[in-house]
Amino acid sequence: MSERYFLTEPVHDNRAMLTDDEAYHLAKVMRAKVGDEVSLFDGSGVEFSAKIEKIGKNRVILEVCESRTPNVEPLTEVTVAVALPKGDRQKWMIEKLTELGCRRVIPLQTERSVIHASPRVVERLQRQVLEASKQSGRLTLMEVTQEMSLGQLNEWRTDDFSPVIAHPVSDGDFSQYSASRLLTSPLASKILITIGPVGGLTYEEVQQAVHWGFLPVDLGPRLFRVETAAIALTASLIFAKG
Repeated sequence: MSERYFLTEPVHDNRAMLTDDEAYHLAKVMRAKVGDEVSLFDGSGVEFSAKIEKIGKNRVILEVCESRTPNVEPLTEVTVAVALPKGDRQKWMIEKLTELGCRRVIPLQTERSVIHASPRVVERLQRQVLEASKQSGRLTLMEVTQEMSLGQLNEWRTDDFSPVIAHPVSDGDFSQYSASRLLTSPLASKILITIGPVGGLTYEEVQQAVHWGFLPVDLGPRLFRVETAAIALTASLIFAKG
């Protein structure tokens, strides 16, 4: 796929403008010329074909030739509430969830969490979403919210979500679903996946979530990293449910 560029300014009278990093990359890194054709998107689901009209010092002006709204989002809306892993594992998780079509990520703060999702961290994750969207052809930006506790997460979710919490059978008596049983269960078109930190959620946290109506799911006999669990469960639900 050719390079794609993100619009922060709305299209007006068939004119579009790239600024700052996007303009620099197109003009200086890619060495684009007036008359070259490029692909643009604005994060709302719309894609544009455009020709470069003018290259300035900090901006590029383009003529929009065509707009399209291809349906590239999955039918199932998956939200992942996850205790963030460390370092590059965090970046990799955000990239893959974006590529898969996850609707939003909610950084989760739990008793055993080691990473605090400060506003600066959330801003960095949002930049990673943008880069992954440009690479993968996604037209709607995955949302990264502010950090929530389990209690705040339960207050945030609405009745049209099917809430799921990953937790092994060996650590509780919650009558867990297996992953295969979950995939054939009648779930809503909106699914909330909850993934704990390294070391897992405490028994009390899972007990409280189950009391709130979260469905505990066991992912099998192997121990997954946080990012692996989030990606595997998201992919399974999106591809199984459509």
